[in-house]
Amino acid sequence: MTRTRRHAGFTLIELLLVMTIIGILAAIAIPAWGSYTQRARLAAGIAVLKETKLRLEQFYAGNRSYASGGACAVADFYDAEGHFNITCTPAAAGQQFTLTATGVGSSAGFVYTIDDAGVEATAALPSGWYSGALPVNRFIVRKE
Repeated sequence: MTRTRRHAGFTLIELLLVMTIIGILAAIAIPAWGSYTQRARLAAGIAVLKETKLRLEQFYAGNRSYASGGACAVADFYDAEGHFNITCTPAAAGQQFTLTATGVGSSAGFVYTIDDAGVEATAALPSGWYSGALPVNRFIVRKE
C-alpha cells in the first residue's frame, strides 16, 4: 500500500494574488499618508500664527502698542518643526500688525497671513491646491 504525501504550503498563484492585493493597498495608502502629513504640517504653521497673534494681543493690552522699538513686540516666534518661517510687520505706529507664515522645505509654496483684526488669509498655495481666487477669510489646508 502506497501512501501519497501532500506537501503543505502555498501555491505560486496564491502568493501572486496576495502580492497583488498588497500592492493595490500600498498604492492607495501611501499617497493618502503623504496628504495627511502635509495637512499636519500646515496646521502646525497656522497654530504658530494664532499663538503669536495671541501673544501680541497680550502685549498690546499692557502697552497699547504691538511694536517695541520699531519691530513687533514678540520677537521669539518660530515654528519648532521648521516647516514655516514666521515674520511680523508692524504698521500704523505700532497699532496694527500682519503676521506671515511662509512655507519652507516640504511646505514650500504655502503662505498664510493673519492681522490684528483677526483676518485670516491664504496668500499663496502650490499649483493644484485651489482653483480660482484665494479667499481672504480662511486658511486653506487641504486640496479643493
